[in-house]
Amino acid sequence: MVGNSVRSDILPVLALGASAVHVPYHLLWDLEQAPNDHGHTFAELESLTELRAWLTESTTVRDG
Repeated sequence: MVGNSVRSDILPVLALGASAVHVPYHLLWDLEQAPNDHGHTFAELESLTELRAWLTESTTVRDG
């Protein structure tokens, strides 16, 4: 999953055991603010343009 909201895009997917990448956006609804102590780690990219390189690197590391 790739999403801009930690609360509604990232955390639910991680809770299911899947992977997620956070791409923050400067505007975020107050209800989308996630607590800092959510207990999960995930990748965070500055832009969607970084996604291809991140996917290539992450699958190469896992497979290699």
